Amino acid sequence: MTMQQTRHQQLVEVIRRANEIAASTELDDLLDRMLDLIIEVTRAESGTLYLYDPDSAELIFKLVKGSASTTAQLRGLRLPADRGVAGYALRQGKPLFFNDVANDPRWERSVGSATGFLPQNMYCIPLNLRSTPVGLVQIFNLPAESIDDQDELVILELLSSRLVTEVEKVQMLDEARRRERRQQALVEIISQLTTTLRQEELLDRILAYACELLDVEATSIWLRDPRDDSLVLHIAAGDNSDQMAQRRVPAGHGLIGHVVSTGKTLVTNDVQQDSRFYRQLDAQTGFVTRAILCVPLRAAPMELGGERGLTAETIIGGAQALNPRSGRPFTAEDISLFETLAGQAATVIRLSQLYHETDYLFSRIIDAITGAIDLKDPYTRGHSQRVSDYSVAIARELRLPQEMIYRIRISSKLHDVGKIRVPTGAENVRQ
Repeated sequence: MTMQQTRHQQLVEVIRRANEIAASTELDDLLDRMLDLIIEVTRAESGTLYLYDPDSAELIFKLVKGSASTTAQLRGLRLPADRGVAGYALRQGKPLFFNDVANDPRWERSVGSATGFLPQNMYCIPLNLRSTPVGLVQIFNLPAESIDDQDELVILELLSSRLVTEVEKVQMLDEARRRERRQQALVEIISQLTTTLRQEELLDRILAYACELLDVEATSIWLRDPRDDSLVLHIAAGDNSDQMAQRRVPAGHGLIGHVVSTGKTLVTNDVQQDSRFYRQLDAQTGFVTRAILCVPLRAAPMELGGERGLTAETIIGGAQALNPRSGRPFTAEDISLFETLAGQAATVIRLSQLYHETDYLFSRIIDAITGAIDLKDPYTRGHSQRVSDYSVAIARELRLPQEMIYRIRISSKLHDVGKIRVPTGAENVRQ
């Protein structure tokens, strides 16, 4: 077999393996296996793969392979895309070879010193899709025969180009799954609004959905205290949520206070640089806030018997999401989704308030009726209330459901309601 035939077979085998890898629909698996193949083909000692974040103009360490794999602390590290050898290659937009990396002034020495890895030579291959940067592959310490082998370099560029298109495919699939999950969550929340009035249960679910769909460390809802306009934590989900009980933010303080007072959504991707950040909460709970998304809770007035057609809104509090787990900044889509979830939360809170107001009004009507019964017969004054108290006590002893206890309380108060229609004289004769 000639050398040319051998090279041809090698190329066919590489393409076959690349096609096999491309069948993966999981981004991490795809990147991991493709980087392994690139290192194997070039006989490099190690390699790294970055993904480019256009929102922050940063390169994110996604994978570290080979002898550098002991430096797992690099994974997730973010570097400005205008720094280092990687940034230089990304700006050039074409593969670059560096023969003496350690002495190159563009080499990011802070990374090298942190890991103890000493690269000798390196190939940087930018991953571009239609002239837009997607990421970057670096392979270190190639043998001399690989550096000078044009066929291997052609295969390397071929694999890199294939990697870019597959990354786009998987990211599009991930985005479609994420959008579908977000839509499903909204449908589930809306359907639950029509099946239960248990406020805490609904709000717990809404905040849990927010944590999952935004991929953040924590979420919370704060309600305005009408007595002093301070904000009181109503419910929280995520990391350190058990430390948040009964927390309060003075009126006008903090990012959440600013949002409630202005009625405008606010995003801060670096709270340490924002003077409005209320640091006392972190000090009290031990939670470290890095980025925050705050939205107002708007509730339309729902007045029983009020004039129809009134649409004026009231800001009853605010909701906040903290720290995207990937370190990314909050996006416009995150804001839109969280505003929608906050709107559902505000509706839940307002409906619950309306239910309690209606229940209170109903209780007052029942009390008025029992009062009228007592007026008919001063001798048995307080009898209806005593019957109700005893009936409820018995129901609780029997461990009846709360809904049944509620009905027993009402019905027992009204057990003598027929006395209202009995003439006063006739009632006295019976006695």
